[in-house]
Amino acid sequence: MVKKYMMMSLLVAAFTPLMVQCKFNSELLLSKVEQGDLGKLKFYLRGENGINADLKESLSTAAKNATEKAFDAISFRGSFSDSASFLGGLSLVGLSLLNYRAISKDSKSGFSYKVKDTHRYGFYVIGLLGLIKGVSFVQRGWNCTNAQKRLKNAQALESYINALPVVEDDIKSEQ
Repeated sequence: MVKKYMMMSLLVAAFTPLMVQCKFNSELLLSKVEQGDLGKLKFYLRGENGINADLKESLSTAAKNATEKAFDAISFRGSFSDSASFLGGLSLVGLSLLNYRAISKDSKSGFSYKVKDTHRYGFYVIGLLGLIKGVSFVQRGWNCTNAQKRLKNAQALESYINALPVVEDDIKSEQ
């Protein structure tokens, strides 16, 4: 009997934190805006009717700053992932072309390989796949797709914050 009550109290203690609804604070919301995480921001504001005017103003300012920062980062210098994609794609294209030259029959370079004809076609296919993937990496890096994604996320976050309704504070000063 005692074991049964102990087990039930342990289960209740384990599931109690799941039943507690957490209220948000402004620092948490500002950090999610600065990170550009629209999904988490919507998650934290899911049960709210609106936010107060001061919080909306600070979130809107942070979102504008994040949008400007993302717009300024659309370049090779501003986006490390795009420049790495571009340089990696160029390397892959160069290696694919070097592979093609090394396994071709009429290669007059000093690094040609003796490859059977049946294996040569497999190397051609592998080189062609590497060339295609390298060109796609070069294109993604040249167009700065990751930086443009960050800009679109920041703009969506800014429009979401501007669309949030403003509610008056429920606490009124006593006179």
